[in-house]
Amino acid sequence: MDIPSLVGGVIGGAISATGIITFFAKSIKERWLESVKASYAVELESIKSRLDQGNYVTKAQYDLELGAYKDLWITLSDLRTHSRALFGIDFFYPKDSNPTGRDEAKKRSMAALKDAHNAAVQTSDHMAPFYAKEVQTKARAITFHSNSMVQHAREWAADESLLEWKIVKAEVETLSNLIEELDAMIRDRLTSLRVIH
Repeated sequence: MDIPSLVGGVIGGAISATGIITFFAKSIKERWLESVKASYAVELESIKSRLDQGNYVTKAQYDLELGAYKDLWITLSDLRTHSRALFGIDFFYPKDSNPTGRDEAKKRSMAALKDAHNAAVQTSDHMAPFYAKEVQTKARAITFHSNSMVQHAREWAADESLLEWKIVKAEVETLSNLIEELDAMIRDRLTSLRVIH
């Protein structure tokens, strides 16, 4: 065997080995890149999903909406408090025990309830453009129900023989439940908002 053949064989073998190594390295590199791409694709989909779940608003819009909900909540809390105060009339002024005191308590309670109802309706109407659509719909349902409840309470307060207390009591309880539902809606809405800085 001569030296040129030997050198040629070594060089040929080295070139073949380099080709094989390059092929395997390229194959391993491609598999590694595919796995990295797949992991980033999963992370990207997760981020997209989180982005799709939120409502993006500016800080000014968030503050405005939060303030509108706060004003609405204050008036609805007053409305609920004054509607529940009607329950105290029977407790503090049982029928036939003190008719004058009972009539005065009814007048005071009805005046406070009417004022609370009017404030809730006014706030709900004035701030409606700043509420989310579902909150606006529920607020209107509450004020509509409140109007009916106040009318029935007024009839009951004027003449207890015209309307049974249990009808007014059921309406007060329904109003409280509607307000609780609105509370949950407002909490969900505020939780869903994402402030853009």
